[in-house]
Amino acid sequence: MVTTMGGAPGRSPESYTLSSGAGGARAVVTIAGASQRGALYGGGAFLRKMDWGKGRLSVAAGLADESKP
Repeated sequence: MVTTMGGAPGRSPESYTLSSGAGGARAVVTIAGASQRGALYGGGAFLRKMDWGKGRLSVAAGLADESKP
């Protein structure tokens, strides 16, 4: 899920938060940006944290990352 925090007070537009957890039988990753730009930067950070190869993709359980530039 990718979402914006709608110009969260006290956060720069480039801020983002990444988190992962279980959503029933599926893993759920949330990328929340303070703005569309923050969501884009969060997406880039997520791509760098993924472990992927031919036919597989994994993300560390309990992923929690935040950037507040």
